[in-house]
Amino acid sequence: MRLPAIILAALAFAIPALASAQSPEQLDQLEPGAGAWQAEYFGTFGPGGAREHALEAMFGLNDRLAVGVELEVEYENGGLAFDTLGVKALYRLTGDEAPVALGAQVQLDFDDRAVLAQAETRLIAEVETEAWWGQANVMLRRSRDEGETATGFAYAWSLQHKMGSFAWLGIEGSGQSAALWRSDGASASPAHFTGPSLTIEWQPAGAPEIEVGFAYFRRVGGVGPRDSGRVFIQTTF
Repeated sequence: MRLPAIILAALAFAIPALASAQSPEQLDQLEPGAGAWQAEYFGTFGPGGAREHALEAMFGLNDRLAVGVELEVEYENGGLAFDTLGVKALYRLTGDEAPVALGAQVQLDFDDRAVLAQAETRLIAEVETEAWWGQANVMLRRSRDEGETATGFAYAWSLQHKMGSFAWLGIEGSGQSAALWRSDGASASPAHFTGPSLTIEWQPAGAPEIEVGFAYFRRVGGVGPRDSGRVFIQTTF
């Protein structure tokens, strides 16, 4: 079985099995580079929650700065519903020779009335060697829902070991803090998840690289569904 068939089979298995979900956090990377485009689909699934999906496009203006847009939708009551449309800017803080790559990202999300629904600042760190790949995101986020606002921290991390020539296998964690500040009635409860993750990298001859990732999460603290999962598909060209 060729690698594309393996990827499609894995997607066909993972999506129905994890259908309906509360989402873990998205783990953003320090990409794309100067003059490159990056497109990504990110989906979360799990019992007892809505299915959430995001489509993102980013463009590298230079070696340090990339900008992009992100569309988020939810699958509810048998159909897709618009959630937010966001704009984002990523700035790489370190050069190519730094042992730990660092970047900062700002994102603003707007609802269907063009009202600011969420503002987020994110610190991104990444270390990659021949055998190990470590990533970490820390976010400070202010969200607004039906007039109520809440501000808190969120995080995501991953540590994977290279398996063969095209796969990385490891563990991933994700979660949110209780609200640091909130208006009366706003809800922001802590939640913490962790579980195994798999990333597959594949580059067809003469074509852009494709990166596909899967993770299964078990709640280890706070509130939320006991089980959830995520899938992402990313290409840079």
